[in-house]
Amino acid sequence: MITIEESHISFGGGYVLLLELLNNLSSRSLSNNVFIVKEEVYIDLKIKQLNSSNLILTNTVKTLLRYSKKRERVLYFSNRPPFTKNKKSIVYFHNELILEKKYNNFRLNPKYFIYYHWIKYFIG
Repeated sequence: MITIEESHISFGGGYVLLLELLNNLSSRSLSNNVFIVKEEVYIDLKIKQLNSSNLILTNTVKTLLRYSKKRERVLYFSNRPPFTKNKKSIVYFHNELILEKKYNNFRLNPKYFIYYHWIKYFIG
C-alpha cells in the first residue's frame, strides 16, 4: 500500500504529474491512498475513476496531524516534508524555487525562507 500526500496541489503542473502517477499505479494495479485537501481536485480525480486509488478528502488540520506522525512508505507530493522523519518515504519537489539557496534571506520572501530551512532540517 502506497500513501500519497498531495495536500498542496491545485490544477496545473503538479496536478498533471499526480494524474500521470495515479494512472500509472492503476495500470499496474498498485493500491494507494491519496489524501487531498482541495475539493475541486478531489471531485475531478473522483470523476476519472482511478481503480486502484482510494481518494480521501481531508482538511488542513488533519493534514498537519498526519505530517506530525511517524509513518512509512509515504510519497509527499506537495513540496513539503513532514514534521518528523519517516522511513522509506520520499518528498517530491516539483517547485525548485523552494530549494534555491537565494531564499535563505527572511526579508526576500518569508514563506520560502521557512520552507528552505524546514527542508534543510529534514533532508536526511
